[in-house]
Amino acid sequence: MVLISKNYLKVLLPLLVASTLLLVLRQRPWFTFPFITLGFILGVLIPDVDHLIYWLVRAPAQSVSQQALEFWNQRRFKNLLHLIRVHGPTHDNLIFHHFFGHTVITILSFFIFSSTSNLFVQSLTLAINLHLFLDVYEDWKFRPAHLQAWLFAREPKQLPLTHLKYYVIIFFACNLLYLGLFFLNL
Repeated sequence: MVLISKNYLKVLLPLLVASTLLLVLRQRPWFTFPFITLGFILGVLIPDVDHLIYWLVRAPAQSVSQQALEFWNQRRFKNLLHLIRVHGPTHDNLIFHHFFGHTVITILSFFIFSSTSNLFVQSLTLAINLHLFLDVYEDWKFRPAHLQAWLFAREPKQLPLTHLKYYVIIFFACNLLYLGLFFLNL
C-alpha cells in the first residue's frame, strides 16, 4: 500500500527529479537531497491531519471514526492513510481544507519563501500548498458543488460556482510563485 496517493506522487516525483537535477547542476551538498525529500513527504501528509481531527474530535461516534482511532492506537498508519483516501472526500468543515486555512497558509508561505533559504522548510511548505491545490483542482474539475461546500464551510455566503475558477487560478498562481522561488533557492 502506498503512503502517498498517486495524485500527489504525479506531482512530487517530477518535482523531486527536477530538484535533484538542479542540486547536481549547482553543485550543492549531497545531504541537501534527504532534507528536501523529507520536506516533500511531510508536506503532502500534513494537510491530512484535518481528517484525523474530524474523526477523533468532531465525529468520534461514527463507525469510520472508531476504525480510524483503532488504526491510530495500533500505529497502523498505512491503513489510516488508506481510510483517509477512501473517506476523506466526504468531509467538510475542516481546518486546512477551508478558504480561511488556505489564506493563512498562502500568506505564511509567502513569508517563508521570501525570508528563509532553508530547503527543508521550503519543500515542506511547497508540498503543503501543492497538496491543497490538487485537492481544490480535483474537486473543481469533477465536483464543483462539493468544493464549494468544503471550501466555504461555516461561511454564511458562498462563492458562486461560476466564480470558483478564479479561486483556482489565484491559488494556482500562488503555487507557481512558490515553485519558482523554491527552484531559485536550490
